Amino acid sequence: MLLIAAGATAAPAAARRVSDETELSNLFTDRELSDSMHYVYQFKRDGRLGGEEMGRSVQGQWQIKDHSMCLNWSLPAGVRECYEVRVAGQEVQLRRHGREMYFGTLAPLKPLR
Repeated sequence: MLLIAAGATAAPAAARRVSDETELSNLFTDRELSDSMHYVYQFKRDGRLGGEEMGRSVQGQWQIKDHSMCLNWSLPAGVRECYEVRVAGQEVQLRRHGREMYFGTLAPLKPLR
């Protein structure tokens, strides 16, 4: 799974933490998160996670748990990781242990290439 290093992109300075589980679910359900270059992750209503990283398919499950966004990758096989979510408009940061791991924009689901 692709990790975008902290500082690799300019994250919004005014991003607010989202910890309400209903708000987190509403934010991601039937949406996709993308940095427009390296990855696009699609968060399906039924908890499936799909998308592409660097032109390769990725799959897994997503869920909101303990006020965080949790991703469990099955393709490629990986571990379950949970992230703090910060937002500024449609821009989203997924943070782990105080560091930005993903940064992108949320949009309605689109068919993958």
